[in-house]
Amino acid sequence: MVRKPKPKESFDNVDYRRYVLGSTSEQMIIEPSLADRAMIATLNKPIVVLPGEEIKVFISTPLWMTILVPQRKVPIADIPF
Repeated sequence: MVRKPKPKESFDNVDYRRYVLGSTSEQMIIEPSLADRAMIATLNKPIVVLPGEEIKVFISTPLWMTILVPQRKVPIADIPF
């Protein structure tokens, strides 16, 4: 569900960043990516698995927004959200 901005909201408190490159590009690629590092998941309460039983545990991982320029192999930015 997309949240529409309220009329009184503004961009005054947004943390802006500038990225400087040696040359400009007509294209910018913004894509989701998974974590590039190990993630640790902990449970609020322990799980007891009885002998002879099997379980499947599904763990979600945070996404990163990766910003790329086609001429560069290294991303300009990786922003977790």
